[in-house]
Amino acid sequence: MNFSGGLSLMAHILINTCYKIARTLSVNVRSVFIVFFVLAFSVFGASYALKTFWQKDNNVEMVMNAIRTCEPVSPSFGSVAGRVILRLDDVQAFAYRDATRSLLADADTYDARLVLGVIPKGILEDEFIQGLIHDHLCNVELAIHGWDHSYGNDGSFEFEHADEDAAREIIKKGKEVFAQLNSTDPVTFIPPGNEVSDGAKKALELEGIRYLSAERADGEFGMDATTYDFPNKKMVEVPDILHACEKKLGENKACIIVLHPQDYLTGDVIDPEKYAKYIELLATLRDKSLLTVTFRDQQ
Repeated sequence: MNFSGGLSLMAHILINTCYKIARTLSVNVRSVFIVFFVLAFSVFGASYALKTFWQKDNNVEMVMNAIRTCEPVSPSFGSVAGRVILRLDDVQAFAYRDATRSLLADADTYDARLVLGVIPKGILEDEFIQGLIHDHLCNVELAIHGWDHSYGNDGSFEFEHADEDAAREIIKKGKEVFAQLNSTDPVTFIPPGNEVSDGAKKALELEGIRYLSAERADGEFGMDATTYDFPNKKMVEVPDILHACEKKLGENKACIIVLHPQDYLTGDVIDPEKYAKYIELLATLRDKSLLTVTFRDQQ
């Protein structure tokens, strides 16, 4: 007999025994006894069900996901002076967890929305990152950021030389992962390193991807500004970021600002001085009535 069968037999014996005891009691005492027994048995049953669920999934995050909700942000300013897209690249499994959590939480605090450039590989194995995405899903757009952000033997980026068929297979895999994250069908693709081949561009079109955001992308969805100067390895000052946005804002187009979780780390730890620049950026966007939008909002 398995554990569940043994438990069922034990419950049956317990109920019969309690019934026999109840028959020997006075009416008033019997009522109290029955109420106490029902409550105790209910608590036991609920505890067993939760234990079974825990053993099956082996992670409390699965329980917490069932009760999480996402509260949409609502900008407090009146008239909108312009639009920006905050493109947070390199959201991935088992990396930059604290930084990613803080960036998302503080975006909510300042009523800002983000586009998350998600690296699909392994993301379904990381319950922590899945939980973060679930918590903020109503305020973010998920964009496919390659598959694993790998490099070729020649140091080329993942989609830099990809042919149409290979690129399409990778994009399909990314879409399947996003479906399991409870995301809507992705409409935006961010190529690792901002490099993308003509074959990959054709594959994106065939897979229904409407927005390609890369440094030299055709149209208005290239990279306009960044929060980190990689060549010089230093943070970009907020006034310089906004200066880089002036042309797009003057044309009444969304300025795309690229950031990464690792921009705000020293070693593997959030650097308070660097992170203060992120808070300054969010506060400045709010103070200047610059609305944060997503690529999906452009349709």
